[in-house]
Amino acid sequence: MIYWDSVNAVRLNETVLRQRVVPEAVDLGELGIHPLDISEPRYDPVGYRLEDAGTIGSAQQGFRIDWRLVEQPVATVRSALRSAAAAQRWKAEVGGCVVDGAVIQTDRDTQSKLTGAALEAELSAREGRPYAVRWLTPDGFTDLDGEGVVALARAVRAHVQACFDRQADLWAEIDAAPAVADLLAIGIDTGWPAGGQADAAPAVNPPWAIS
Repeated sequence: MIYWDSVNAVRLNETVLRQRVVPEAVDLGELGIHPLDISEPRYDPVGYRLEDAGTIGSAQQGFRIDWRLVEQPVATVRSALRSAAAAQRWKAEVGGCVVDGAVIQTDRDTQSKLTGAALEAELSAREGRPYAVRWLTPDGFTDLDGEGVVALARAVRAHVQACFDRQADLWAEIDAAPAVADLLAIGIDTGWPAGGQADAAPAVNPPWAIS
């Protein structure tokens, strides 16, 4: 609890107040000591910071801190939004995608495995050799032929690239914004490719689906 000593124009915490040995039976208001409202107003910390401009109020209306909103430097806001866009890209990139109604994992490990399998499928096709893999999914192993592997890898790659494209667009928009208000109007959370967290799984998954 913080108090305002209106006689000495100073703020007091409970420790300092106890050190004054104020009798509990004494009305603090009679000594000019009043509770201080330190609650902060709602604001966007990306674009603004709060500055303590002193104490205002009266014994009748109560005392509170006079908070002032101060704009962050444009360069600071721009840097924060670029970082936020990168974080959103990562979340969208590895959050999965939906292909033909099936939820597909798109984490980095799955991306790497699909790339390797698709490369081997392409090389086998050029050499006229049949290619098939037993792909492990959370539900067990699924048999994939070369075309299935390549189709799946391309779908995942398209999703990943779309995420990076969105980040690039956002960065360009952020860099072009001239003022804090313009920067805060940019929709960092919107425009990303649809993720793989479907509300309901498809009734029948394609044989290459990774759920």
